[in-house]
Amino acid sequence: MTSSAPNDPLERALRALPREGASTDFTDRVLRGLATRGPARRPALRWSLAAAATALVLLAGLLGLSQRQREQGALATRAQQLREEHRQLQDELTALRQVVDENPSVIYLGGNESVDLVFDLAPVASRPEAGRARPAVFREPDPRRRPGKE
Repeated sequence: MTSSAPNDPLERALRALPREGASTDFTDRVLRGLATRGPARRPALRWSLAAAATALVLLAGLLGLSQRQREQGALATRAQQLREEHRQLQDELTALRQVVDENPSVIYLGGNESVDLVFDLAPVASRPEAGRARPAVFREPDPRRRPGKE
């Protein structure tokens, strides 16, 4: 008896059972029984049982194949949905890049699912005193300092 899982509890339990040996006259008794019984009385029944067993095995195989086909169809549908979503996201990203290229004075400040905060620098840049404005220096935070501790 072989199993795909070496730690199968049923297999371990069967292996733990004591081995039974055949009696010394076992072979003689079996052969005598076969000789006295004569030819099989119902060969049609045996063939019918064999055919039914074969049909059951084939049916189980077809059902398994049908299940796999349904799973593969579902996976193919999901893959197509993901491809479509990927294409839509690429289109949106391309549109956003065009907006940024057309309006370099717009700064995205952040947002959530319902609100996006955007700051347009064009009105500030068009003021006469804008030429005197200087950008603030950004300095990386010191990793040794903890936030809130001065």
